[in-house]
Amino acid sequence: VGMVLKERLQVQNASAYYTGCVAPDSVHMASRPIDKATRWSAHARHGNLKQWTAQAKALFDTRPSDANPDFWQGYLLHLLTDIAWDAGEHDPIWFAMKQRNLPPLSNRGAGWDDCFRFDYQQMQATWWCYEVRPALLAAQADDMPGLPARTIVAFAHKVAGKPCECEGSPCPPYMVDEACVRRLAESVWALLTCKNEESAE
Repeated sequence: VGMVLKERLQVQNASAYYTGCVAPDSVHMASRPIDKATRWSAHARHGNLKQWTAQAKALFDTRPSDANPDFWQGYLLHLLTDIAWDAGEHDPIWFAMKQRNLPPLSNRGAGWDDCFRFDYQQMQATWWCYEVRPALLAAQADDMPGLPARTIVAFAHKVAGKPCECEGSPCPPYMVDEACVRRLAESVWALLTCKNEESAE
């Protein structure tokens, strides 16, 4: 989604932008298991999607005056992508994949397995190898609430170098594909440009 919307957002600093796109998940870099409240705080999350959208935008709108705008734009995009995913894609994909009753690729469940198949497929793609991966290896980050910049940078480096969780998967994804990503991107763009968050309901 970040790559699809990059030109529309007129990104100037790709390293900062793509680092922001993965930054909320750096909360998982903690040395001990993290609780739900900590995960939700890193994602400005709320159980109500409309309120979550408002909180995500408020976080962006109250960024420090010296903040890196592309990093914060990427961070916001991650949050809005999660919102759009929960609003429109998650349940149908999870239900359809469970119905297929496929042999598990991980211990995360059939829905996540299809996400991992997509990850593996995309990690072979030119856009990942020559645009996103080098940007993450040159990661630039600002401190975020509860997430120091050094932790975010370390996580970006980990993402750039990690093997996919289903590396060697014999088949492409069943449900999570480029069409799904394009739908997500348009949903995120609608959230991003909507003034009253009506689209998040």
